[in-house]
Amino acid sequence: MAKKAERKARERDAKKKEKRHLGDDLLAPGVGQQQQQQQQLAAGERGADATSKAEAGAAASKAEAGRRAREERRCDRRQRIWDEEKLPLAAASFRICVDCSFEPRMTEREVAGLAKQLRYCYSVNWKSPNPCLWTATDLPAGKSQILAHLQGEVGFETWRRRGFTTSAKPLEVLYGDRLDDVVYLTGDSDEALTDLDDRNVYVIGGIVDRNRLKGAALRRAESLKGGGAGGGVKTARLPIAEHLDGGKMNSTPILACNHVFEILLKYREFGNDWGRALDAVLPRRKGARFVKKREEEKRTTAAAAAGKDANGGPKTSGVK
Repeated sequence: MAKKAERKARERDAKKKEKRHLGDDLLAPGVGQQQQQQQQLAAGERGADATSKAEAGAAASKAEAGRRAREERRCDRRQRIWDEEKLPLAAASFRICVDCSFEPRMTEREVAGLAKQLRYCYSVNWKSPNPCLWTATDLPAGKSQILAHLQGEVGFETWRRRGFTTSAKPLEVLYGDRLDDVVYLTGDSDEALTDLDDRNVYVIGGIVDRNRLKGAALRRAESLKGGGAGGGVKTARLPIAEHLDGGKMNSTPILACNHVFEILLKYREFGNDWGRALDAVLPRRKGARFVKKREEEKRTTAAAAAGKDANGGPKTSGVK
């Protein structure tokens, strides 16, 4: 009896295992199909992501191409303006030279500052209705950090097509055959600049800290062989004192290279008027007050007190 019961128990266990395996076999196709669907869905999502990224990349490339095309058209338009309108004026005008021979005596910060001032000079010259041709000398490639800073400027390659050049040569070599036409601008000169001669080259000393290198520009001018007094090139200073009310400014009269550059261009723009040119360019922190401007203010004040407008006519209230 016991053996018979054991045999029946083993048969029941065998049937249960068979049913369990049969159930697994019946369920397997459903599980496989579900997994396959999940894999297909994941693959579809990856494909959609890839397509989306590709479309985004194509859109970005198209936008960048459009931006470059617009920039090229803008540069071409600016170049035509320079070539057709401004170059003839610049070619007929005086030249400006920025003497960068002082670079070995300058700090890294001063070198970077001078490169920034040269960038301002380029911008001022490009925008001016009376531009000139100008150059920066003593900038040997691979040695000059000033030149390295300039070459890092966006669009620097276009500067050379719009009136600006650099030279590795010092100014006495570059202008060796016309040193008699060179006028070195320095605040230490005894001669005030009265007018600008289109035959001349006006040199601005490329110095940032003129208090530390005081008198360096004048000594540099005197070391050159030209037609000036003592054998050096001619020197001159801007006529600031001659046009200032009281002849003095609140702070040092030493100006940045770009300020001197702009004053020369403004002098021509304002019909050879030093007073207007200086008033337009000198920083307000310098406290410069010009004689002509003070006289205009006096006339305006007197006219207002007399009941007249600034032109001498009867003053009206504007009420009809």
